[in-house]
Amino acid sequence: MLSFDEQIDNIGELRNFVFNNDLMDRASNIRFKALVTINTANRVVTDEEVQVAIYLDNDGVVDIITERLDTRKFPLHFSSVWQKMFNKNKYLFIVGKHERNNAIGNYEIKLVPLNT
Repeated sequence: MLSFDEQIDNIGELRNFVFNNDLMDRASNIRFKALVTINTANRVVTDEEVQVAIYLDNDGVVDIITERLDTRKFPLHFSSVWQKMFNKNKYLFIVGKHERNNAIGNYEIKLVPLNT
């Protein structure tokens, strides 16, 4: 678990990413198509088109929604409590470590919104 200050920083990064890329609809939903690149300890996926949902209430959560990626091989759920998040303006960069699955291990995620 990250420190409280790191969690607050992550939520700020996530909010900035959402607002800088105009990803929230009129009903305050944050769902969009994106290209995702995932690097894990043993596997790489590059520019896979996925759906993404972001929840800014409470902890700040990012969910990658796809049927093409196996959750035993790739992380698809991220929380500001556990992973570091960085707003890189046109993409969101997430860094973490899967403590229970060595096949995933340390990973990096790059989410690039489409049609923004």
